[in-house]
Amino acid sequence: MFRTLPAHLRAQMESIFRIRHLSAGEAVFHQGDTADRIYFVLDGRVHLERVDHDGHQTLLCRHAAGDCFCPLAILDQGPQLGTARAITPVTLLWAPKDEFLAMCDEHPEILRWLHGKCFRHVRHIVQRMEVSMFHDARERLILALVDHARRDENGQWVVRATHQELAQWIGTSRETVSRELAALRRAGLVRSGRGRVVLLDIQRLRARLAAAERAPQA
Repeated sequence: MFRTLPAHLRAQMESIFRIRHLSAGEAVFHQGDTADRIYFVLDGRVHLERVDHDGHQTLLCRHAAGDCFCPLAILDQGPQLGTARAITPVTLLWAPKDEFLAMCDEHPEILRWLHGKCFRHVRHIVQRMEVSMFHDARERLILALVDHARRDENGQWVVRATHQELAQWIGTSRETVSRELAALRRAGLVRSGRGRVVLLDIQRLRARLAAAERAPQA
């Protein structure tokens, strides 16, 4: 979880974190709540959903094992940007904000480490916005697959998500996702079924996405 930190800082971090278990569908926190804790996913999947004034729901981000989520509200002292909900049974590590920030004051390296995670997340959001605005459903799907793939115990790149979850992620219909996945299967790029997509050639998928991003827009 904190393996990129030096050993003495990992020990400091582990000393203040607690474990919390959630059932699928349970909310970690709600949009607008005071941000009083920092969270890491130990196991399972969490979605962050935001609802606008007209009642439209947007999936802001999706987190799996090893991810820190929603540090922005901790850093800028604002309210939670959305509702964090367990999509599967989830095990979280959490620490009170005041304890965590006190540790950051004592060890600035931890804050720099968190800033790095936060800025990488912002970069991903900007990339998603660009693809969503200028590219088609297949390109948006490829970005989602590449962005959220994790290696499983067999070394395969796997995205654990249903067609409906992928549709919500890229802003399209479940039928469109099914059609585009079928095209990627025919091209020998993915294998899908039972709430998971296996990326058979992640390098080719990345190359397709890079080519789409370089293409001139009408």
